[in-house]
Amino acid sequence: MVWLKPEINFLDMYTAKRFHTVCTINETQVITFGGCHSEYVHMNEMHIFDIADFLKNPLSPEVKVECRKIDVKEGIPTTRWGHAASTYKGKLYIVGGRNEQDVIDLHEFDPAKNKWTELEIPGVLPKPRRRHSALFVSSSLCMFGGFDGSFYNDLNIIDLSNTNKTSVMVSPSTIISDYKRMID
Repeated sequence: MVWLKPEINFLDMYTAKRFHTVCTINETQVITFGGCHSEYVHMNEMHIFDIADFLKNPLSPEVKVECRKIDVKEGIPTTRWGHAASTYKGKLYIVGGRNEQDVIDLHEFDPAKNKWTELEIPGVLPKPRRRHSALFVSSSLCMFGGFDGSFYNDLNIIDLSNTNKTSVMVSPSTIISDYKRMID
């Protein structure tokens, strides 16, 4: 149990940032999205870090992690920071965040097609927010908490298993029963 700090070979310009997201997109690549730098200057750039060589020989000083910018021309989500991200079946999903204001939208990035798609969230939308968490349980994206000047402790779930997507806002007192009913 030790931390290792591999050297990174930046193949493209990379801006240091905070409030961005980092997810594994497959067994050997890590993808970053968005964030802000300086005085909350928000961004929507993406980078992919290839850690394959590092995983094969993590103690070698010659091995570097390669980082390259992902260049997408269309459908790119607006700049944002404080959003949440998660991966499912090789795709990246981002939800919410903040640019000039808090937002609540859902975007899917398919690295195989190098394409962004904004997904419609059916039903009643959760309140726009930043600094929340999101992860997949089965085929459902679960979003918890966040902040918009006030703190949230709500759980919002959207089932992405089929084209008839359903979303559920679950109050804290019924989280277990409502979620169990949805995945059964």
